[in-house]
Amino acid sequence: MLHRKAPSKVLAFNDGTFPALLKTLSDPSDAVVTKDLQLLSQISRNSEDDYFANFMVNLLQLFSTDRKLLETRGNLIIRQLCMSLSPERIYRTLADCIEKEEDVEFASIMVQNLNNNLITAPQLGEVRKRLRNLETKDGQTLFVALFRSWCYNAVATFSLCLLAQAYEQAYHLLQIFGELDMTVNLLIQVDKLVQLIESPVFTYLRLQLLEPEKHPYLYKCMYGILMLLPQSSAFAALKNRLNSHTNVSKRS
Repeated sequence: MLHRKAPSKVLAFNDGTFPALLKTLSDPSDAVVTKDLQLLSQISRNSEDDYFANFMVNLLQLFSTDRKLLETRGNLIIRQLCMSLSPERIYRTLADCIEKEEDVEFASIMVQNLNNNLITAPQLGEVRKRLRNLETKDGQTLFVALFRSWCYNAVATFSLCLLAQAYEQAYHLLQIFGELDMTVNLLIQVDKLVQLIESPVFTYLRLQLLEPEKHPYLYKCMYGILMLLPQSSAFAALKNRLNSHTNVSKRS
């Protein structure tokens, strides 16, 4: 196709084509949105870095002005892009853009969305694997790149540390939680995190609970979350999980 041969000539940011493609992301049909994202991805893949960066900036601006789109289509858009382009490149670029964001509320919402996908999306499996290897330079630079913008959302930052097995850092973050106003929204995010801890992505973490002497800060983190939660199903699930591991440790 023509856009593969000369993407810069087919689609430029200063003509009306690119805004039209971005606007199409609000189409009620998921099939139309998917095709639109495939075209944008194809053009980005065959373009220079500046084009890709501008694409990410404009996508964030679209999400900022159309919060309903972020709420209803955010996951689809992020996952489809990660399927067509490099997930790590997308996350590094978006993180860099969010770090400069002046709208703190939007930055927090956007980080929450990206973090949920980071934990749950199959397309981001390789990114999760790299984050779990902080002993490597690539893992360290990726963690730092995300951490800087993830700081807009306390729970997302905490879960990023759990994902990267940076348990001591996560524990120190919990101390800051005690100074925050525990709003309903914050408690809902903590509740969802507990549910995610029970998911396959965090299997390694649950197994590490069997060795408290090797992972003391992980235990402190889990009990710290327990102290933050009100009596709820998430509280009961985490308490049962910790009790079961404690019983196993006593037997051994």
